[in-house]
Amino acid sequence: MDTKVVNKIRDKVLNLNEKKVLIANLENTLESKDNYTKINCNGFGRIRVFKNFSVHMSLNDKKTRKPLYRGHPIVDELRTQVFQLAGCNWRCWYCFVDYKLLSGNPKYGQFFSTDELITLYSKDSSRPQVIDLSGGNPDIVPEWCLWTMQSIEKYNLKEKVHIWLDDNLGTEIMWDVLTKEEIKYMASFPNHTRACCFKGYDQNSFEFNTGERKNSFDIQFDVFRRLLKEGFNLYAYVTLTAPEGNCTKEKIRTFIDRLQEIHPNLPLRTIPLEIKPYTAMVSRMNSTHEKSLDEQTKAYRYWWEELTKRYSTSELEKPYDEILLK
Repeated sequence: MDTKVVNKIRDKVLNLNEKKVLIANLENTLESKDNYTKINCNGFGRIRVFKNFSVHMSLNDKKTRKPLYRGHPIVDELRTQVFQLAGCNWRCWYCFVDYKLLSGNPKYGQFFSTDELITLYSKDSSRPQVIDLSGGNPDIVPEWCLWTMQSIEKYNLKEKVHIWLDDNLGTEIMWDVLTKEEIKYMASFPNHTRACCFKGYDQNSFEFNTGERKNSFDIQFDVFRRLLKEGFNLYAYVTLTAPEGNCTKEKIRTFIDRLQEIHPNLPLRTIPLEIKPYTAMVSRMNSTHEKSLDEQTKAYRYWWEELTKRYSTSELEKPYDEILLK
């Protein structure tokens, strides 16, 4: 883990004295042009709608595409309120966010306290039941999630609102800046889940996807294992894009082995994401990236083939929310 990079960005997006974080302004961005995005909260938030969970890879049948609610009651249309931290330690080529919103530049955002964000959220009469702390990488500032929970409790919204957090598994700074009691408070907070994304299935695909050469693919497994040990309610994603010809059955098999070393059920609670052409992503794609979209399809076939060897039909068909990691 490149701690210097993480700390540099953290210094840009966190005002610790005033307990404020830098939130991206989404108005007039490439991201705002995507049809799944509805900008709200004066430009500093967006509503995301999940209608069919089509970003989950599948073999185009009911068995391999399942919805994911992360504790939310089952609905036909799942809506979430997203706020994005304006900083990230990686630059994934397929990211749906404009790169300029990931640099911690206050020109493209504004500092907010969590009380102020919850006030913005509360003013929307049609507000979703889910607040999604996204980015960027929100866990560069672990205090953001903590403070959000404290504000929700302050405004009597505890157990009424779900708090989702997106994590790229790229930093262990939470254990440096928060106390054991604060981490325990977050892990036990009702309706809180974390979606942790593995950026590839081996070191080569990790470097290809993130653009990182100084960081190790292994850190993601270490961070996930520590979060699970703390008692957080975790889900996993994996992106399967890689350079043309990189994927083999053995590499996918080894990746699944490593997930099962953390917990035997973890592959069942890991959702392969299908990388699709978001507006910001298209602006930076090249021919190598385009070929990797076919590579992810091959990788998913290997993924599903391997899962059918390890789990029964009933286990494979079980909803993600019913897979336990305890």
